Amino acid sequence: MKKLVSLILVFIMLLTFVACNDTSTNEDSGENNKETNELDESTNIDNSTNNSNNSNNTNNTEDTTDDDTEDSGNDGSHKAETVKDGIFTFTLNEDKTSYTVNVFSEALFESYDSEEAFRADYAEVLAMKEIVIPSEYNGLPITVIGESSFAYCSELTKIILPEKLTAIRRGAFSYCSNLMTITLPAKLTDLNYFAFYGSAKLVEIINLSELDVASVLNSTSHSNSPLLEVHNGESKLIRYGDFVFWTGSNNCCLMSYVGAEVNVTLPESYNGLPYSIHNYAFTDSFALNSILISKNVTSIGINTFENSPHL
Repeated sequence: MKKLVSLILVFIMLLTFVACNDTSTNEDSGENNKETNELDESTNIDNSTNNSNNSNNTNNTEDTTDDDTEDSGNDGSHKAETVKDGIFTFTLNEDKTSYTVNVFSEALFESYDSEEAFRADYAEVLAMKEIVIPSEYNGLPITVIGESSFAYCSELTKIILPEKLTAIRRGAFSYCSNLMTITLPAKLTDLNYFAFYGSAKLVEIINLSELDVASVLNSTSHSNSPLLEVHNGESKLIRYGDFVFWTGSNNCCLMSYVGAEVNVTLPESYNGLPYSIHNYAFTDSFALNSILISKNVTSIGINTFENSPHL
């Protein structure tokens, strides 16, 4: 009997021991699981933070890229720059390495209600006889003469173009009624065929470029100057006393009077040769009262005394 009781006690102790071990194991397992879950949550938080940072970094990178692209676009785009300096207006060309020069423009002409108002505002410029266009502005070369730039400069007799000039636009020297000669620089590649329209006394173009100027200036664009000659030598316009003669193309032609008298007697001859009087030779001669014409004058051109009220 005692042995049976002892066995039962031992058995109960074993059951108690096993039960204690299972509880400890479950608690350990729970702790482990809790730690694992906490670790997983921490990992998820870290991953979330990293993803957020990565997202922010990506956004920042995109923003920077956009900013850089925008800046690059601004740097690469053309920013028009127009500056008035004296009688000239300089406009930065698209390449940003050169300028276009103007004195007048079509937009300026259109802004006036009458020609009289325009001439009153620009009387000083319109009265200029000689103009030298600067070779550069702000350290950059002048390569283009803009449309209608010197139009209606009726007193202009001499203009010097910049050496690096490459283009002369439409009407740039139109109606320059006293311009008789002009020298085109070597780098010129673009000449509009209406560049000298209505410049009736232009008889000489000294062409230093490789451009076929004679072909560009057809009869339509230059019908008022039948004696126009294009060459690359010395000028054939000669000052003879108070007169200017053209001696090209086997012709001797009186072009203009440059004296100050109001009663004028024309030369008997030019170096012993008879001569003709060119078209518009005495146009706009407001001060002249009389002209005595020599018997050696062979012909008188069209509109020779136009707009000369006292003749």
